[in-house]
Amino acid sequence: MGPEREVEDLEHDEPSNMNNGIQELLHDALREGPNEEAKKFLYLIEEGQQDLYSGCKKMSRHAFTIRLYIYKCNHKLLDVAIAGLLEFFKEVLPNDAIFPTSTYEAKKVLKLLGLDYKKIYACLNDYMLYWTEHTNATSCHVCGTSR
Repeated sequence: MGPEREVEDLEHDEPSNMNNGIQELLHDALREGPNEEAKKFLYLIEEGQQDLYSGCKKMSRHAFTIRLYIYKCNHKLLDVAIAGLLEFFKEVLPNDAIFPTSTYEAKKVLKLLGLDYKKIYACLNDYMLYWTEHTNATSCHVCGTSR
């Protein structure tokens, strides 16, 4: 039976037969419950809709974390600087504000959101990246500069 025949068979199926198949799939999914990936996704959606603190309509918890991390990257701040900012925010924001208490926590949230990164080192003279086959190199293969 070729692909043309399969398409023809689908075209001639009665709609009720196709609906029964979809209903069976939905029934199976509901009976088994969401898998781990679906649970993570639902958690992220739920958390992403939470206000930073009660009454705050300008920014969600996730938006705060993302914006803070963008600020960190744009200004080349160290984790220690962000930790200091987080301590400061803890003092000035309402007690019910929920946001990361450390850069480690912020990075965990960002990773869950798919916004993590991997550092790739480069030659000081920008001749090469220490990546793929050069990941473990100790010096630049073009200019000889030490990693």
